[in-house]
Amino acid sequence: MYPSKDPSGNNLHSWVSDDGWLWSISKRKTGGIPRVFRGFFALKSAADGRQLAPKCASYFLTGPKDRRYRMLMVALVLCCNGCAASISALDLNQAPAGSTFNRVGDYVISASDQIIVKVFGQDNLSGTYTVAPTGMMTFPLVGFVAAAGDTALQLTTRLEKALRPFVKSPIVTVGVVGHDSYQVFFSGEINKPGMLPMQSRTTLLQGLAMAGGLTRFASGRIILLRQSANGSTQRYATTLYKLLSGKDQLDRFVLDRSDLIHAE
Repeated sequence: MYPSKDPSGNNLHSWVSDDGWLWSISKRKTGGIPRVFRGFFALKSAADGRQLAPKCASYFLTGPKDRRYRMLMVALVLCCNGCAASISALDLNQAPAGSTFNRVGDYVISASDQIIVKVFGQDNLSGTYTVAPTGMMTFPLVGFVAAAGDTALQLTTRLEKALRPFVKSPIVTVGVVGHDSYQVFFSGEINKPGMLPMQSRTTLLQGLAMAGGLTRFASGRIILLRQSANGSTQRYATTLYKLLSGKDQLDRFVLDRSDLIHAE
């Protein structure tokens, strides 16, 4: 809430509602029914505020002399000054590659993933297995097998080696049927914020489309929060224009498990 006075000295209170509209209430000093106005600008970021503040001030000084517009312009200037600062972030093209896919694009297995294993001629060994939070999976005859960090091909080789003492010349095939660890989160000016499960290699632009795109109040700035190898979270920024135009090949930027995308 931003308290102030309108040009006539009446009390003026302004605020921005959750849906992005600016509201103003003017109450006369002599009493009477408060007058409520809804603004026609949606201010949801500091960038919006910096762009609109000069325009609002100019409009207040030179615009129509109708008192309603004067009060509204004062409220807009106050709201612009009160907007939160933009999130500081590095450029998105400086973001490190994720760990969900290796350099050749193969999916890297992680905890909670569903693995289907088939052993030729050994139906009692074939089935679907879940990778535990420890990164291990329990397999008949063998016991615990490290699965997290392997591709399907690497896990195939690992299982064949582990089965050799029990099965003559084992032939194993492995596939990932549930990419349950590949989850990405969306927040801010997104039409469908929340967690989205990804079942295949997904770019940032594709992820935004899956989340319903940006709202009409969005400034177009996109923030990516990604965990680094040491466990710390780094922030990287780009714009929707850069993604759509393919500038710096950002349209090919691939999402990593546990990424958080915030739209301003």
